[in-house]
Amino acid sequence: MSKTFLVITLLILSSTSTFAVPMVTMTIRQDAINQFWAAVGPLKGPLTVNGSNCTWTVDNPRMTISAEGVDFFGDTGVQCGAIRYPSSLSGKASVTYDDTQNIMSVKITRVILETHMDLFGQKIHLADLDLASLYGKYNFKIAAPQLSPYTVSVAMPDGTNRILTIRQKPLTLLLEDERILLGSDLAINTD
Repeated sequence: MSKTFLVITLLILSSTSTFAVPMVTMTIRQDAINQFWAAVGPLKGPLTVNGSNCTWTVDNPRMTISAEGVDFFGDTGVQCGAIRYPSSLSGKASVTYDDTQNIMSVKITRVILETHMDLFGQKIHLADLDLASLYGKYNFKIAAPQLSPYTVSVAMPDGTNRILTIRQKPLTLLLEDERILLGSDLAINTD
């Protein structure tokens, strides 16, 4: 009796998990998006802190993807004359799919460069710089999979042909740890 229960439980679990993932998927791994950011490379720009002209830099920009969303990070610093202040950069990105253009896009929506300096062992906040408008210009975009509807003729034992039409249902976006899935189910109809 317990073996039968175990087999039935495994069948139920496997059938429910199978339908959670679309039939046709394309996976965009986190490291592919981070290769894009590595190619964009370091960025720098001007910043005024307490009347001093400074320069901010962002090196090693990168993203982490989880089921909760996409976060953006970078190694940063602010240079004011001969003094360099290490700093932190963190932000958020949105992942969207445009069905009219069939394009999946990852766009930075919020990124804040917090500038601090250490003075006699105390961390002093200098300024926050919102870099979303700058980083928002560099979107990672990729064409999504799109199947054209097609028909298949199946010869039946009685000599007739059954015509099957296979179409792609609308795409969905799924975020998982370290990857984005673009997927769709198929609709198979008989004519």
